[in-house]
Amino acid sequence: HDEPILLEGDIWDIDAASLYPSIMIEYGYFPRSVKDPTIFKRLRDLRIQLKGRKDPMADALKIVLNSTFGASKNEFSALFDPQVGLVVCVVGQLLLVDLLDKVEPHIERLIQSNTDGIFVIPKKGHEENINSAMREWEERTGMELEVTKFNRVYQYDVNNYVARGVDGKLKLKGQR
Repeated sequence: HDEPILLEGDIWDIDAASLYPSIMIEYGYFPRSVKDPTIFKRLRDLRIQLKGRKDPMADALKIVLNSTFGASKNEFSALFDPQVGLVVCVVGQLLLVDLLDKVEPHIERLIQSNTDGIFVIPKKGHEENINSAMREWEERTGMELEVTKFNRVYQYDVNNYVARGVDGKLKLKGQR
């Protein structure tokens, strides 16, 4: 679409925590040159703990973890393993389609889906059904979901939006 849209109401950002690194850990999809994947898991677990405490070091670890995944697709990296890079991306997208399939009966509208999550407007009275579907998905996939609730989203596209949380804080994404 050419024009930004304004959405108001109960808006949920359902995000998979460290999705690509978590897929690598949970399913063992590491570049063949990685000698000790347990180090990567410890870093991911530490990042999630620090993020929960709002420690800025969590952002630095996010870069380390995502760069390790990204290096699997960089032909100049010792971690170059394009098959692993492709598999992680495809599995991530399939997991998110599966999540959307499970919550779809309980949402009024899908606002967007992106590489690691979905923005939805729940149907009134279906919030616990969504929470239940999310818990089942987490148990089945080994991934962890984080929900941020907004009451207003002004969106140009999936990569450019401003969202106001129910706590009044703004989330800004993109350059537009």
